[in-house]
Amino acid sequence: MQATVFFIKWEDGWQDKLKKIVKRMGIKKEKVSAPIAGVKTHFGEEGNKTYLSPSWIGEIIKFLKEENLSPVLIETTTLYRGKRQDAVSHLNLAYAHGFTFDRVHAPIIIADGMRGEEDMEIPINLPHVKKAKIGRGVKGIDIFIGISHFKGHMLTGFGGTLKNFAMGLSSKRGKLEMHSLSKPYIEEAKCTACGECYRYCPHEAVVKKNAIFSIIPSKCTGCGGCITICPEGAVKIKWNEASENVQKKVAEYFLAITRGKPGLYINFLVNITKECDCFPSKGNDIITEDKGIMVSLDPVAIDQASFDLIKEEILKAHPEINPEIQLEHAEKIGAGTRNYKIKEV
Repeated sequence: MQATVFFIKWEDGWQDKLKKIVKRMGIKKEKVSAPIAGVKTHFGEEGNKTYLSPSWIGEIIKFLKEENLSPVLIETTTLYRGKRQDAVSHLNLAYAHGFTFDRVHAPIIIADGMRGEEDMEIPINLPHVKKAKIGRGVKGIDIFIGISHFKGHMLTGFGGTLKNFAMGLSSKRGKLEMHSLSKPYIEEAKCTACGECYRYCPHEAVVKKNAIFSIIPSKCTGCGGCITICPEGAVKIKWNEASENVQKKVAEYFLAITRGKPGLYINFLVNITKECDCFPSKGNDIITEDKGIMVSLDPVAIDQASFDLIKEEILKAHPEINPEIQLEHAEKIGAGTRNYKIKEV
């Protein structure tokens, strides 16, 4: 069956067009009054400036309310050390970036508790994930609304709707499970013993040995921060193995989180960077011009359509990765279809 993906070119007036699309699509509602709509976006890490504007999120939330929904922004704590590692820090950063109630018109909940300890297991018995570990607060959501910033990603090639939900709503245990094979190593010939990776590592997995640094796999969570922080490019990953498995786990986690719940998915293809919004904007280059907005009820179709629109730029940014693995696997396990038709608005 072919899914419909609406496309709005990036120009003034996109808000009115998007509002009309949402009304036309008719979000399937749970049989409760004012269903709780979990809005999943990304508040951006400290130093990042290309995350989606809170005013855009606010515009969308206002017309979700007109559809008799009760929106709430949902997030979880991060696996790595930073400004989003616990609920208080995460909320403070969100407010600092403008995601305040007066701008987004909805409250924020950190769904996995104060420090990521509040999770639940969802049995799915899929090839790579038997029990998905997600934030416990996700359980009370009636409808999912994805507002995703589509861009490149160092491990999955691109990050869109699937990754926004899978990584964004899994608990710390879930994030660790998805990263389990993405353990970096240090190429001795390139290491200058500057110590940047040692000072950065939140898990004390980097140690000095024989005048250079190395990584202890048993302590490493696979968060990938050391790869970005290394000025010499000495930190490496066996990308083929790691990326393939992470992408398949992302697809399985997405299904575990959203299965049985209606959803509406929106991808913004603007400020399209090489890496995700977890990275500072400095050095995280824009790889193509602003394109527009994709909207669909099918999460796989919208990511496939978004990827197809900037396929050349994504593959150039991450030539070592086949990012369509996540799409192929998501379709295989029943999360959606890659078969779509575009309707330009």
